[in-house]
Amino acid sequence: MASIPLLRLLLPLPLREHFWPSHHRPNDVGVGELHPIFVVPGASCSNLGAWLTDAYIPAVGGEVRRGALKGKGWFGLWENSSDLSTHHYSEEWCLASLIGALEEMGYRDGDNMYGVPYDIRYAPPIPGQASQVYSRHFREFMELVETASEKQHHNKKAIILGHSLGGMVALEFVRNTPSAWRDKYIEHLFLVAPTLSTGFVPTVRNLVSGPKDLLHVANTTALSLRPMWRSFETSIVNVPSPGVFGHEPIVVTKRRNYSAYDLEDLLAAIGFSDGIEPFRRRTIARMNYIEAPMVPLTCINAVGRDTTAIRILMVTSTMNRQK
Repeated sequence: MASIPLLRLLLPLPLREHFWPSHHRPNDVGVGELHPIFVVPGASCSNLGAWLTDAYIPAVGGEVRRGALKGKGWFGLWENSSDLSTHHYSEEWCLASLIGALEEMGYRDGDNMYGVPYDIRYAPPIPGQASQVYSRHFREFMELVETASEKQHHNKKAIILGHSLGGMVALEFVRNTPSAWRDKYIEHLFLVAPTLSTGFVPTVRNLVSGPKDLLHVANTTALSLRPMWRSFETSIVNVPSPGVFGHEPIVVTKRRNYSAYDLEDLLAAIGFSDGIEPFRRRTIARMNYIEAPMVPLTCINAVGRDTTAIRILMVTSTMNRQK
């Protein structure tokens, strides 16, 4: 039960202290007994890079610190939490508390703990779907797991932990691997909050009016980011499923109501007809795919959280405004 200590880390802090007091942690598991762990973070932790040109003019506050990187080539924006702290971008970012707790157990970055970034623009495919981006990504992920398991850790199986959107990536990674490979290399799959914390209806709002509280781009509005957001495969992945939402309206307008069965009509009504074909080809197939990953699995979700069940849109000619 090598994954039990990791499961303790995912408990709320009071329960964690009750079941696993901090003064017992260093001796709880020997470092040599640890399985290599691969952390697939949420969308906000993607490994993005930037290059500040001579045209960059720092603003006030934290932006001044970034100005010191002008002319120094590419640098990681969200490469890891230590990099963010060094440049004062954020004091707490990208699973920093979990990473710190893993380090208490004996995990070390690049030794037996690995981050697995991905491109948030592309949706991870279910088995049988084609994806040039994820075919390469999953192949490299498999090679990383094999190297860590065989060469560095004496054939110890890997623990895969995915958080938020990273949970979807981790799940599809495992489901896309050959069953014999899973049996040989995967010890446990942890999915932490792999469903949307705000619910699935806000995904429709993002398609209508642009991403709100999702992409943080200075001096922009959600509506101005809408064309970019609609170009992402991920924009239409987590829409409400008819199997869950049924025929109840999820969008109410003056002209008509839309249920989860009417999403194609809604896409056309909001001027996003280009999204209908990928919705049919990728999203509907995902809704109907329920095959288990066939590895030891722990899925953790919050309960008792109120989420949006319906959107009322104030209709203009392009359905841009809402409440």
